[in-house]
Amino acid sequence: MENTDELKRVFDQFDANKDGQISITELRDVLKAMGSNYSEEELKRVMEDIDSDQDGYINFSEFSTFWSASSDTVLNRLGMTCSADDCVGMIKSVDSDGDGHVNFEEFRKMMNASSIPSNGDGSKP
Repeated sequence: MENTDELKRVFDQFDANKDGQISITELRDVLKAMGSNYSEEELKRVMEDIDSDQDGYINFSEFSTFWSASSDTVLNRLGMTCSADDCVGMIKSVDSDGDGHVNFEEFRKMMNASSIPSNGDGSKP
């Protein structure tokens, strides 16, 4: 992901309370929304990898450095088979007002849609 504005939009999706940093709770919530469920220990390891100043939060600079060094590798380490561009596409697909952010209503709609049981073959009833 070359564009700093795009990267900032991805960062902002993680930064739910918009305080300019990603907490372990925000990281867990986004990963859970994307279909992943990590233990506290796994989340702590991810935080330790990214949080270079060891303040317990990921700021944009740390996020940018880590992402640009290994965006697809990061996702693969997290057990996700999608690329960084796929993540941007996922965000755009639920951003119904087109502002580049997923607000609470858009997030709720996405979560309700993803909680519909499947038919066992990946399709929804």
